[in-house]
Amino acid sequence: MAWTSSRLRCRGRAGGSYRASGLLAQGHADEASKAATESLTLAQTIGAPRCVTLIQRLRPRFEEHPHALGVAELLHASQAAST
Repeated sequence: MAWTSSRLRCRGRAGGSYRASGLLAQGHADEASKAATESLTLAQTIGAPRCVTLIQRLRPRFEEHPHALGVAELLHASQAAST
């Protein structure tokens, strides 16, 4: 399968989901929410549902940090992306 420019951008920015996961594991929920929000925004912009799914799968882990900066906004955006 050929890599389209949007798939390459998703792959590059999907790293945001992996980065977010790592930051969550280190206890940096605020930084993780920023990385995840950026990744989610790009995925929605380029129409990359798999990338959106990667971020949505992190929701339960972000729900453990409801008061961290940016988490509420990320949870809202990722919920909206699934509807």
